[in-house]
Amino acid sequence: MNRKVASLHRRRATLARAAADKVRRRVGSLLDRLAVVRWDAGIPAEWLVFLGDQPAGMQVKEARGFILAAHDDWEPAVTKRWVGEVEATVTAAERDAVVRREAAEAASAAARLAEDADAFEGL
Repeated sequence: MNRKVASLHRRRATLARAAADKVRRRVGSLLDRLAVVRWDAGIPAEWLVFLGDQPAGMQVKEARGFILAAHDDWEPAVTKRWVGEVEATVTAAERDAVVRREAAEAASAAARLAEDADAFEGL
């Protein structure tokens, strides 16, 4: 009986490690995407609900290792909400980056038009 219980515990531990590794890869990928659009991003307040106060005031790149290991002993439902929160943060940052880029391109085009208009007036 003890061997069966021990085997069950080993199997559960193996499954838990595999699930944690999968989440770690997913969150790592999301943090990489966040670094592309906001390399200096701070830890959002929404994340502190999950991470605690330890990484408060840090940048994501500084706390990356802590962030990637934080979920290892969480319940699956909490881990799922955590990944959803990280995905929402990254999606919002990417959307904001697109808006900023489009605004910069529009401003640049307007400046070129103004320069062209001034050049034509000088002719």
